[in-house]
Amino acid sequence: MERSFYEKWGSKMKFAYAALILLICLASELRIPSASVVPREAAGSEFSAERAYDHLKVFAVQPRVPGTANHNEAANYIAETIRRMGIPVSFETSTVDFRVRKLPIRNIVAELPGTQPGKPILMTAHYDSVEEGPGANDDAASVAVLLETLRVLKQEAPLRNTVVVLLTDGEESGLFGAKAYMNRHAADDIGFVLNLEARGSSGPMLLFQTSGENGQAIRLLRENADHPYAFSFFQDVFKILPNDTDFTVFKNAGVPGLNFAYAEGAGVYHTANDDLGHVSLPTVQHSGETALAMAKTLGNVDLSSLNGQGNDAFFNLFGNALVTYPAAWNPVLTAISLGLFAWAVYLGWKRRELRPRNGVKWALFTIVVILLLAVFGTFWSIGYSLLEFQGFTWPFFVYVGIVAILSGLIVWGLRKIKAVSWLNMLLNGMRIEDAAVGAMLLMALLALLTTFGMPGSHYLTAIPLSLSAVSLGGSVRLRRSPRAITFLQMVTVIPLILVLYPFFRLMAIGVGIAGIHYLLILLLLFVPLAMPLARKR
Repeated sequence: MERSFYEKWGSKMKFAYAALILLICLASELRIPSASVVPREAAGSEFSAERAYDHLKVFAVQPRVPGTANHNEAANYIAETIRRMGIPVSFETSTVDFRVRKLPIRNIVAELPGTQPGKPILMTAHYDSVEEGPGANDDAASVAVLLETLRVLKQEAPLRNTVVVLLTDGEESGLFGAKAYMNRHAADDIGFVLNLEARGSSGPMLLFQTSGENGQAIRLLRENADHPYAFSFFQDVFKILPNDTDFTVFKNAGVPGLNFAYAEGAGVYHTANDDLGHVSLPTVQHSGETALAMAKTLGNVDLSSLNGQGNDAFFNLFGNALVTYPAAWNPVLTAISLGLFAWAVYLGWKRRELRPRNGVKWALFTIVVILLLAVFGTFWSIGYSLLEFQGFTWPFFVYVGIVAILSGLIVWGLRKIKAVSWLNMLLNGMRIEDAAVGAMLLMALLALLTTFGMPGSHYLTAIPLSLSAVSLGGSVRLRRSPRAITFLQMVTVIPLILVLYPFFRLMAIGVGIAGIHYLLILLLLFVPLAMPLARKR
């Protein structure tokens, strides 16, 4: 019966399985948060991306490097715009040493008084840009968002908490504006900070970093923002990257807060193409609606209640459904996933359906390939960056020559130790089930490492491991019922892809072509977990 089922339906079921995965990916892509653009003629109580864009047309046409005429004109326009709203605004000036010259720093500070005494909410963005382009997205769009947010808040009843809008200067040169502000103001005098950034030209406004105990703040975001978009794994990734934003200054000072940015269309980042023509109005609308919702929410809560709530892990599921849970649950999730893995392997070994030794071989094979991808991928990444920024110049050709020599030496060394033969030996007699066991073994190790070391990323290991273990163990138990096996694997692959697709999508956006080897490494780790295990025996 089993053989006839696979002979008759095997190829069709594989096609259906692949189609299901593609359908889930497509559905997730179509449900990524966005916002309908509100026109400038809309009611004054609404945030309008078109009204925000009108500001950009005035001050975000030319580069705004501190100390230049364009920069000063932009600063004066922004301050005058706030002043016309009837909101007190001032400049906080300082001078810093930058390279071989003195750099004037002019922070713009506006304040909407609250109805009760207490620490204020600080909303920040930087209005300077790099020399290469006008920075219409980075970070003029966020400045325009805060101007429109201020306009809406001014028209409504005062909030409980004071709202301070800080438009920093000199961020691109070294976070100088944020540092200058913290030199003048004590961290204990700031209740909460919301920072808006951009590393691209489109896409939803993404929460990618938090400071302090974030649990209650994340839950407020989930409950009050119309289309929240947030992933805690970015916190762990951001720790190992050389990138900083103004938020880093506040985080290091111990100020609790949330850091938002949009990052799609990263090709314009820090280039002359970061201009008005590459500003996405839906992105501006989504940014503004998120900022306004959080300003109103945090403006009317006791900010001291945000403390003592612990940290949450969080991620979007199926587009705009924000899932949160206490990171303190990580050890429990690890125990559950490891238990399911052990059960599946033991059951398969006992019934002679699985060969754990082959799973270990696949894990070793994966580790070796990952190391090779890391080495040659680094060669590729550096070369691609040289080509992108310098073109076909002599440094690029010198680098290609060096890489060719190093690659030749590596290949010679691998042949010398008969690495290819050793890898072939590892793969000899390997089945899909063996690859799945090996991938789960590596995932189990990663689950242990991320439980405490990378708590925001832990869900990316524990959840896939649990689902794959259920699929594998269930397939062993149901080996006499291929229809049930197929159904089980389709049921478990749905949540698996729902969790992993946004991760792969955002990583692809983040690393780009230069970091394609990182995506290959991730595919090598995760794809075996989603492979259909039912087979003709």
